[in-house]
Amino acid sequence: MGRYFNSYFDYNSKHKVYNILGFKIKIKNKETKLFTYIDTVYTLLNNYVDITKIPPTKGKLRKLQLECNSLLQSFIKLCNKHNLSYWLDGGTLLGAYRHKGFIPWDDDIDLCMLRTEYKKMIPIAKEYFKNSDFIVRERAERCNNFQLRIINKYNENIAIDIFPVDFYYKKIETIDEKIEVCKKIKKAKKIFDKKYNQKYMNYKTVKSAQEDIIKIQNKIILNSYSINESKPTLFFGIDFLYNPKKYLVMDYDLIFPLTKILFEGNEYLAPNMICKYLENLYGDYMSFPKEAKYIRNGKIDF
Repeated sequence: MGRYFNSYFDYNSKHKVYNILGFKIKIKNKETKLFTYIDTVYTLLNNYVDITKIPPTKGKLRKLQLECNSLLQSFIKLCNKHNLSYWLDGGTLLGAYRHKGFIPWDDDIDLCMLRTEYKKMIPIAKEYFKNSDFIVRERAERCNNFQLRIINKYNENIAIDIFPVDFYYKKIETIDEKIEVCKKIKKAKKIFDKKYNQKYMNYKTVKSAQEDIIKIQNKIILNSYSINESKPTLFFGIDFLYNPKKYLVMDYDLIFPLTKILFEGNEYLAPNMICKYLENLYGDYMSFPKEAKYIRNGKIDF
């Protein structure tokens, strides 16, 4: 999920100026030198700034957030109408917990659904949004991710990502077991990506790939065991390989029963143990991100 920053060239000083979360950094040389400055800025932020007190963003990014929020409300109404459950996830859940709304530099909506609910939602969403300004995608071409995405036709930054979550066949008790299952999930994803590595897919191939997701998960991750849904472990499906700080598997009680949390003035469903859920995703979720992974087209990702 993108975190935006502004940049411009100061012709008087002949420096490129980066505005990161309100802090201006001037750099004369190439962008690679920026990472050293970023590390310094975030060290100062984490030591001296209360992240929960950061005010909402303004301008274009805030307008984008509000458009995303409007899309979220429409989607939740659709869930409620068809008795389908969901929970806030990723940066959306973190923003709700930490800021009662969007993270000031975040720009999209993340949700999770159990796969049974997720599969029901796909045709419902397609029908609901077919004559609107939004399209429903089941695959991201550039990275072979198969999460359900509802995206604005004219601005791809106005979007909701919905990720499927699957049941494991038994309750996992130990950390070693969690690590072992995580290895199986990554192996399954690697096998899937090797088979479906083409950039563009037609409708028939997409459907075949979606069927293979289940087959590969059943063989590699579940070992062809029957699923017992009586409080087992849950895991992120290989449709989109999540990259949490800790584990790709989660205790049932971590998520259910779902609770509620405030986000941009409205209540939404959230995991049962929000703090532990966020800790699994982000580690120290009450700190500013410390590292920038890449900078591309005016977007900085952490």
